[in-house]
Amino acid sequence: MAHTVKVLPAAAPCGDQETGLDRDQPVCILIRHCRDMKRQETRLRLLTMLLLLGCSALYIFTLCAELRNREHQSSGDHRAAGPHQERLQTAVSSTEKKRFNIHLRQNHSVPKDTGTDERYIMWKQIIPEDNQCDQTRKDIVIPKDGVYFIYIRTSLFCRNATGAASSNMFYMQLRFWNENYNESRVLTDAREVVSCPPVAFRTVSVQQLFDLSEGDHVSVRIGAGYQLINKADFGAFLVEG
Repeated sequence: MAHTVKVLPAAAPCGDQETGLDRDQPVCILIRHCRDMKRQETRLRLLTMLLLLGCSALYIFTLCAELRNREHQSSGDHRAAGPHQERLQTAVSSTEKKRFNIHLRQNHSVPKDTGTDERYIMWKQIIPEDNQCDQTRKDIVIPKDGVYFIYIRTSLFCRNATGAASSNMFYMQLRFWNENYNESRVLTDAREVVSCPPVAFRTVSVQQLFDLSEGDHVSVRIGAGYQLINKADFGAFLVEG
């Protein structure tokens, strides 16, 4: 029995082919699949491009908004710079006022006993005006634990009316005590030999950092040469605490 085959033109599409040969069907399916893949790829590229453009626009918008906000804040800070600076200076000044600082000077209204050494110097308070020292010996009372800078400066003077040369020992101690142990201790001391021709001047000073506790009473004790003192200054201020 004879078979007849209908041959289509070569340019005819796969969907229009009518053939009895099964070998043409996979080729047509593959061609349609490739076309679908290209369409999907094109759509994905368009969607990706639109997404990138949207993100870029959002980033630029956010950046511009932040810049405008900073300019607005800067202009507001500039307008308020005057009052703000005044408040800052007031706060700093208030903090400085609260920091412990005291300066004492020898009280010349207290008569010197010419026959007595080994005594504490009596002081009158110069800075600040409020009372921050003990009334009995005018000790400096430490208000809180911390590191303090303590200084003593004594100006010594002697006059020898007879003109005979003489040597005088000057011995000074910086001492402290606290009610917790109630025992006077030496922080530091200084010694100096003062030679006295007809007129002699000498300065003896001590300055040092000390780690002190709240309630410590700091005082200056003269072991020898009290009558040589012409002028004395004593002070302390809080460095860290």
